Amino acid sequence: MNEPMKPIMVLKKGTLAPDAIEALRANGLCVVESDDPGALKFLDPIPSMAQRTKIEDAAIQLSRKMLNRDFWITDNQWRSRDRSDVARLYVELLVKGTALGNEPTQQKRELEYFTREKLDEIQRLARAEAKADREAAKAAKAKK
Repeated sequence: MNEPMKPIMVLKKGTLAPDAIEALRANGLCVVESDDPGALKFLDPIPSMAQRTKIEDAAIQLSRKMLNRDFWITDNQWRSRDRSDVARLYVELLVKGTALGNEPTQQKRELEYFTREKLDEIQRLARAEAKADREAAKAAKAKK
């Protein structure tokens, strides 16, 4: 049903003959032609993002940052990066996307909301039951 994502190849229009593009597609590539390939942006489809673990997502974010030219160049100067910079960036991305981060997780927020609403409903039911008990006692006293 769900086909796995294919590797994407972006080409400038007219770079390859149509039969060559079809051969690439037949070999499992998603070939996209564009007048301005640099202007294209691709987003992960929601199902593929939902199937990832937080660790996988952090690794993908790290690879995207490292493949970005801005990671290595600032003000037309190459930065010297070492293993500690890459490790620091990876841990930062990992912590931001997992329970190690400062913000409560979506699951924790949902549990807090559910607990609060459940307590409110229990209080409402208890008040209604207490009121019914008082009215029953009052009716029993009136019968005597």
